[in-house]
Amino acid sequence: LELLDQTCLALGVRYLDELGLRIQDVDELRALRHLEGLVELQISAFVESRFVATLFDLEAELVSVHGLRESFDELRLGPLLQQPLVGSKFLPDPALRTIPQLSLGDVLKGLHRYRTETKNFKNVELVAFLNWLAAKRGASSPRSLCVAVNKYAIG
Repeated sequence: LELLDQTCLALGVRYLDELGLRIQDVDELRALRHLEGLVELQISAFVESRFVATLFDLEAELVSVHGLRESFDELRLGPLLQQPLVGSKFLPDPALRTIPQLSLGDVLKGLHRYRTETKNFKNVELVAFLNWLAAKRGASSPRSLCVAVNKYAIG
């Protein structure tokens, strides 16, 4: 927990137990740890249950599930782009500061357009398509799109 690390740093200790405390002893920290674990499960389930997932759609799902008004930031767990599981599932470009507004619908429309432009209606090479989509959207690279493709969808 980033908040815990900052608190320990401010108090001049490395770990909470140096103060004679455990996370389980502090109600707010215990609740925050529980929420963090729940969000990690939701991120994993979201990505693993779809052939194609976008970070934009994931944030919308998390906002809806947690009854938030606008964004993931309201959970106070830090930016969604900085969540470790987001890093491993979406491999976002480290230079990104905001979540790209790219939905699954946008990806599918792009795929249709790509197939039409390239006249390739059989096997689409994933890397070529993502490079094309990034270029069309003005992104610096496919990693800037924050699209996760399930390995079983590639076949």
